Amino acid sequence: MLWDGICRLSFWGLIALMLAPDCCQARNIQSFTLSDDGQHLTIVLSDKTSFSAPRDGSNNFVPVEQQEGFRDVFVSPNRQLIGWTATFPNLSMSYPVSLSLVIHDGVRVVRTLSNEWGIISSWHFSPDSRSVVYRTEFPHGLSPVEFRRVRIADGKTSAIFSCYPPDPKQQVLKWSHPPKWTRASDLPCAWDASTR
Repeated sequence: MLWDGICRLSFWGLIALMLAPDCCQARNIQSFTLSDDGQHLTIVLSDKTSFSAPRDGSNNFVPVEQQEGFRDVFVSPNRQLIGWTATFPNLSMSYPVSLSLVIHDGVRVVRTLSNEWGIISSWHFSPDSRSVVYRTEFPHGLSPVEFRRVRIADGKTSAIFSCYPPDPKQQVLKWSHPPKWTRASDLPCAWDASTR
């Protein structure tokens, strides 16, 4: 008799779980819309809810209140994260530059990254969605290029590759190319400053 009651309870509990809304399931990033002027980023989740991306591009150089917009928006391969670069005014240029990389999980900002020099010129999620790789450099002139691979969970740098593009006026003594994880293995580097 006791066993019969447990089975009946389990049956109805299973039916209730099957009919329940997807409230307990993780909401994935379904899509996003970036306005033409880069001022507004709208994120749509798998449950069809949407929200405006926060202006949370905190960095070492400019207060977040001065963030002008969003650029280079990507969804992680597992669709659980979305990231973008936050753009800020730059007094020496007539256009905003990307100084921060923001990673959001559909509920909150989980990581904000910025470099100590240069701008973030490109970035991507790793294939396993656990890290991001971003490239920093100065926008004009011959300058060093640095790639950083950073774990999203703890913000720790797991790899760095730095190099200088070749100067056409100098003879190159040593050539190297960025490693595969940078997705820039075709970039010629005249000097390998550090590889970790």
